Amino acid sequence: MIRFMDIEVCKDVSETIEIIAFHMNDAGCRYGLIGFDLAPTFWGRGLMQEALTEMIRLGFDDMKLDYIEATTEVDNLQSQRLLQKMGFHQENELKDNLLYFILRSKNR
Repeated sequence: MIRFMDIEVCKDVSETIEIIAFHMNDAGCRYGLIGFDLAPTFWGRGLMQEALTEMIRLGFDDMKLDYIEATTEVDNLQSQRLLQKMGFHQENELKDNLLYFILRSKNR
């Protein structure tokens, strides 16, 4: 199951600027994998932080996930810093990617 979130961040832009989605194996799954991409011309504007904040809220509050994973390429330092800023922890290094995770907090 893939659950997409479409965020309108700029009404005057005719190109796709970000893609963000939860990838899950089935409806009873208690974790999700966030995938995200942002057009380079929009980097550094806080747009992906805004989108990830809402995806994390959606995952924990609405979908009742226990944890959320995200991957980033080893050389993508901006995405690594963003995930860390959002509370994700690096779990391990995959072949070409780094795996990050965030757990549901006790107050959710």
